[in-house]
Amino acid sequence: MSNTKKIGRGRPRAFCAETALAAATDLFRQKGYDAVTIAELCDATGLKPPSLYAAFGAKRDLFERAVELSISTTGHQLVDSFTGEADVARAIAAVFEKAAELYARDRGGRACLVMEGTINCSDPAVSDMTARVRREMRDTVADRITAFAPGEAETLADFVMLGIAGISAAARDGVDEATLRESAKILAEGARQRLETSGPVENDKPV
Repeated sequence: MSNTKKIGRGRPRAFCAETALAAATDLFRQKGYDAVTIAELCDATGLKPPSLYAAFGAKRDLFERAVELSISTTGHQLVDSFTGEADVARAIAAVFEKAAELYARDRGGRACLVMEGTINCSDPAVSDMTARVRREMRDTVADRITAFAPGEAETLADFVMLGIAGISAAARDGVDEATLRESAKILAEGARQRLETSGPVENDKPV
């Protein structure tokens, strides 16, 4: 069946869900969930409201799809950069470096959707969604650090997440790639020094 067949009211022309979702994701990244209106989503996707709802559901549903897209692209690259290194200090350095690389491509008002897309969000369910994703990423980092320095795992996992969020915010505000990469190195050095000071802990129990 031809993909030019009318799908719902108001969409008689060819429709590409992937292209429309990418456009909506970009808009959410630029403005955040609350600030994006249905009219703007229609302009970005080229769909009229009935067709937008038919294709993606409510605004909350579309945002969830956008988060899933962000996780499958940027999110996976960040996690892969972290888990791909055998040494935990190099793993932390790699994730900061990858964040600088990824977010530098999106300067001019765009940031990490998971980190910043729901700041001051008025919909608790939407805020909970991105918070859950951040917790899952943080837990991945903490589990990896635990094998090397159990006593520092929680603190350093928080540090990694704060560092990624900071790089994202700086890129959104127009900080250039060279500065982002240099900041990533400084963050990595701070984590490395903390790990070296801590060292591996064989037994936490008092003797």
